[in-house]
Amino acid sequence: MADKYLHNHNHSNTCCKTVVTGVSQTLDEMDFERGIWHAALYNDMPRLMKLLHKGVSPDIEDLSGYTALHYAARAGHYDICKKLLDMGANPDVQTRCGKTTPLHRAAMHNHYSIIKLLTDHGANLNIQDADGNTVTHYLALNSKPML
Repeated sequence: MADKYLHNHNHSNTCCKTVVTGVSQTLDEMDFERGIWHAALYNDMPRLMKLLHKGVSPDIEDLSGYTALHYAARAGHYDICKKLLDMGANPDVQTRCGKTTPLHRAAMHNHYSIIKLLTDHGANLNIQDADGNTVTHYLALNSKPML
């Protein structure tokens, strides 16, 4: 009798009840997950390398105008940032709306090693975002006072 209910997850005598709900994902979300941006955001170096070797540009933008370097800089992924820069990523690329650069994104999150890496690769410290802020502004806003 017990075998009769092994695969019936909706039977009241079973301890396992699952509710199946629809899962949907937009094409844009799938494009992001399959793209270089997802690899950069989640520190997936093997995936990043595979995409770069297939000819994906390190400067390709997602729908919001962010590049892989924006995502990696924001997340603090040094090795990903370095690889992107070594493969020719533009350190001064700006997003469409906010006009932020990877340097702005790193400064917003106090990723000092990324800031140094970007400036070593020629990133311009004086570029202003849409609000008129430079990297220095973000560093001042986010700094923690020394006691």
